[in-house]
Amino acid sequence: MKRINLIPREPLLPLKTTYQKSLTYPILLTIIVFYGLSFVKAKKELDSINRSILDTRSEIQNIKDIIIKKTSYLEKGSVLEREFLAVKEDYEVLKKNMAIKAVLGQLPNITPVNLWVVSISYSGESEKVINISGKALKKEEIFLFLSNCQSLGKNTELIEINKEGNIFNFSIKVDSL
Repeated sequence: MKRINLIPREPLLPLKTTYQKSLTYPILLTIIVFYGLSFVKAKKELDSINRSILDTRSEIQNIKDIIIKKTSYLEKGSVLEREFLAVKEDYEVLKKNMAIKAVLGQLPNITPVNLWVVSISYSGESEKVINISGKALKKEEIFLFLSNCQSLGKNTELIEINKEGNIFNFSIKVDSL
């Protein structure tokens, strides 16, 4: 058999109803003020976070602008590089033409009477070389022309001499213009 106690227990802090009412309002007011201040604090933190997000967005936009400027500079640099290479190629062609012009200007002065220049070629890549081919009536005129070609460059070299009938065909190479 179980016993059931039907008599209520006395409260831990026995207070009268008036005291309970007078304590309830300050406690409720304290709770409302506490949560109100917590809400204000959370609102300030949220505003601070929003400001930092806006600052971060602004910094990201500045970085994007800098990247766009750098990309533009790189594109302009590549355009300038292509133009420079074109100018350099033009300069090389002009330099080659000036070298050939100088050789052609001196050629009538150094060519003996019975010698004919048939072709002149120029290669100006790694080594600057002029190849002169021609014909002569005598070998002595070819050797005279070979010694006269010393004024065109540092090193002259007779590549070949062939005789066809009464005429000698020859090739001369002149290095380092």
